[in-house]
Amino acid sequence: MLSSKLVEVEAARALDRGRLTGHLDDQQTARKHRELAELLGRVHLAPIDDHVVERARQSFPVSVRALDALHVATAELLARHAGPLQFWTHDTRQAVAAESRGLEVHGAS
Repeated sequence: MLSSKLVEVEAARALDRGRLTGHLDDQQTARKHRELAELLGRVHLAPIDDHVVERARQSFPVSVRALDALHVATAELLARHAGPLQFWTHDTRQAVAAESRGLEVHGAS
């Protein structure tokens, strides 16, 4: 499994939001952070390098948020080197951005 290094920040922020909004208590948050670390240890995290930034800066045919552009650019560059891949997301806007660049998208409804 591959992902952008961004997922580390996004997931940690989501867990902290859950704690701050009362959806998770401190003990649950700590357990979820451990589970996240375990999961991320099994995922190849692609760096956000100059190539990713340059690709993300290029025009998209649809409106795209900055972090989504970085995720899509990372997937495009990985696919260029490793061959076709599946882009999994539950974020509809991110899915549209990925589809607009020709990626095979799964998970979004």
